[in-house]
Amino acid sequence: MRKLYLILFSVSILFSTVFILLHAFFLNYRYPELWPTHFTVTYWTTMLTATSIFWEGLRSSIAIGVLNAMLSTLIGVMTARALTRHDNTGIRWIRKFYTIPLFIPAMTLFIGVQLMTAKLGLANSWVAVVMGHALVTIPYTTTICHSFFEGISRDMEQAAFTLGSTSLQLYRQILLPLLAPALLLSGAVGFLISFSEYFSTFLLGGGNIISFSMVMYPYMNNGDHINGAILGVVFVIINLCIFWCADALSKSKAKVASYLFE
Repeated sequence: MRKLYLILFSVSILFSTVFILLHAFFLNYRYPELWPTHFTVTYWTTMLTATSIFWEGLRSSIAIGVLNAMLSTLIGVMTARALTRHDNTGIRWIRKFYTIPLFIPAMTLFIGVQLMTAKLGLANSWVAVVMGHALVTIPYTTTICHSFFEGISRDMEQAAFTLGSTSLQLYRQILLPLLAPALLLSGAVGFLISFSEYFSTFLLGGGNIISFSMVMYPYMNNGDHINGAILGVVFVIINLCIFWCADALSKSKAKVASYLFE
């Protein structure tokens, strides 16, 4: 039964992806036609060469995604280490509530961030957008890093200090090689979440920052299915490439760590 659910889920995803691909390369696809007609790449050429907002949105989303991935991964690693290596009242409360941003309605959460950034003089800026994205991403990166820290024995760290290791050497020679898969996966999750955000970017950026999702949404909302499908294909390709690269690199790093420390 579980395999059946997985198969149905996979088919539903593939069906929607194929449907987007057909709309991106064919001019007409109307009911009751079984197959679309009038293959064309004219819209692709126009979108990629004559539409400057496409590249502006793509550059902004990549930059914000990379910044968010770095920030959320850094905070996630520090938080995960504190959660696994310390045990006091404050840490126990953090364990219970660090995922709470995921359960707060987006409107309430990001309006709060907007008010805070306005008081700090950072409203409608890149900093505000990255802060908003990180607020949603940190629970995920913390959970990923926490699971890896749980698998690293404290005895290994104590042995390193006993042998004269400094904190910097501990991180550089022991913890970072073991945490490399977690860092890659956390970075990928941080980038993908940020790259997919629409509402928070629009609200916190005040319209001054154009993201890829903000470029794509008006085409879909106005019924321009061809250009919307083109942007959708680019969106899916970028997400799949990030996911596959992170997965492949994390597996290779995991093999190296297993070889070094088994």
